[in-house]
Amino acid sequence: MMKKFKRFSDQLEAQMAAQLLRAHGIEAEVFGAKEYTSILLGSSIGSFDLLVPEEKFSQVAELLRQELLIANDEPLEMARPELYFKKAMLYSVFSLILLPVVFNYYSLKNLQHYLQVEKKPSSRRRVVFLILILQIPSLWMVFYLIRTALAAI
Repeated sequence: MMKKFKRFSDQLEAQMAAQLLRAHGIEAEVFGAKEYTSILLGSSIGSFDLLVPEEKFSQVAELLRQELLIANDEPLEMARPELYFKKAMLYSVFSLILLPVVFNYYSLKNLQHYLQVEKKPSSRRRVVFLILILQIPSLWMVFYLIRTALAAI
């Protein structure tokens, strides 16, 4: 039975891992999808699960570590700070144009993930400041619309 071994945030990395495993005679499949923002920007970022037979997990882990596709101490869920930063920035900009509340929420969720992953304090401060500043115009617009709607009642 095939089970999820690892989640990749990049489609190319997931396909490389699957091809490596197939070359060593291990059945492997990649399932997932690009994120909407990746389609707009033409990148390969998304959520891609590498599925392998459950009984081959230890062999797969050793093989991928030997080929440097995963680090010895890397968790199965791959997280890169720059990915969350890019998503937080993009959603902040989208919140200025489209669906402010929705994109503000996703921007702040990605900021939260970024803060969990990024360890450098100087980077963290700058990113938090930038993302929060980008939230202000759309939140002000929502506040203004609500205040106007309530005044009309």
